[in-house]
Amino acid sequence: MNKAFATLSAFICLVLSLSSCLKDDDENDNTIYSDMAITQMTLGTLNRYTHTTNSSSGNDTVIKTTVTGSNYRMTIDHLGHLIYNQDYLPVGTDTKHVLVTVGTKNGGTALIKSLAGDSLFYISNTDSIDFSSPRTLRVYAADGSGYREYTVTLNVSTTNGVNFGWRLAGNYDHLKGWTGRQLAATADSALLMDGGTAYFKGEAIDVSQDIRTYIGATEHEMFGMDDSNKLVTSSDGKSWSEEALDDDAALLPNAAMAMTSWPYKQADFTDYILLVGNNRQSEHAVVWRKISFYNSSNQGQWVYMPFDDINHYCLPALDWYSMAYYNDAVLCLGSDKQMWRSRDQGITWQTTSTYALPSGFEGEEAAIAADSNGHLWMVTNAGQVWCGSVSE
Repeated sequence: MNKAFATLSAFICLVLSLSSCLKDDDENDNTIYSDMAITQMTLGTLNRYTHTTNSSSGNDTVIKTTVTGSNYRMTIDHLGHLIYNQDYLPVGTDTKHVLVTVGTKNGGTALIKSLAGDSLFYISNTDSIDFSSPRTLRVYAADGSGYREYTVTLNVSTTNGVNFGWRLAGNYDHLKGWTGRQLAATADSALLMDGGTAYFKGEAIDVSQDIRTYIGATEHEMFGMDDSNKLVTSSDGKSWSEEALDDDAALLPNAAMAMTSWPYKQADFTDYILLVGNNRQSEHAVVWRKISFYNSSNQGQWVYMPFDDINHYCLPALDWYSMAYYNDAVLCLGSDKQMWRSRDQGITWQTTSTYALPSGFEGEEAAIAADSNGHLWMVTNAGQVWCGSVSE
């Protein structure tokens, strides 16, 4: 590692001393900016170690190969202050000795925090870094006015492939006619719609007349759309309040809505909530997300996730959706009978054959939900209940 970056004050003094040397005449166009953001992070070549056992002698042999790290794009989540690879590195990849190249906005300075304390170190593309556990990356604005921190995680596969299978748990006549819109939540029963009755936290609640559509729920709150097409929330299903949005409410989905949530790893008593659905103004599904802080007066706001012209992996507009957070990814089942997966919290989507519908699937609509025991459940409107799980 390079010499430790001792203190923030020393860094600011350095910036100020450099700025004082700048010329004041019109020919000098040097500008020191206050922006602070990581714009790019690329992995270098990584080592990979795999083991083979000789069938006759029983001797174990370690084989060393290399992985082209630049093939595993690092996603930068500026809202959640996260940096990670959504495509997992191969099993056996060495993450203790990683070379990285980091890009910053307008000449900001990127530093990495020590594993043992708060010391900061410069990042060099010739000096390896230990990423075997999440690391804190800090970027300082060029003018020394502040900094922003990101948590960097390198995801490595623990198996050579995910072995997932469905089993038919039963056929139930009383479930015939259910739709994906009537089952919205986790299989641990946050919110369950049965005809016109809503069950929240296992108890039946009065269906408020001013709620047009129930969407979904976390363990702490439920969500719906009222008659004025406002996104609202409630902790008891009786009193409702309008949610804060960071963009035009006209961009909210107005049909085929689905929601899922999962614990936000960066803070306790916090959920990451994802909402998808159709909007007449968009040819793709629209995606909104929110981070809810349950132990704070700041409840967060819904953030619209706009389409990027270079993003060719949008969730298509479908007649219905159902979502679940399972095996560290968001799964979305839709009317095309395809399972869509997002590993970057709803930014990009691709179909996956790993969780493809079973050959005995019956029905025109279905709902999926994950429980806390590692199972993925699916209920079809033909009355089938399927249980899926990952095997070692």
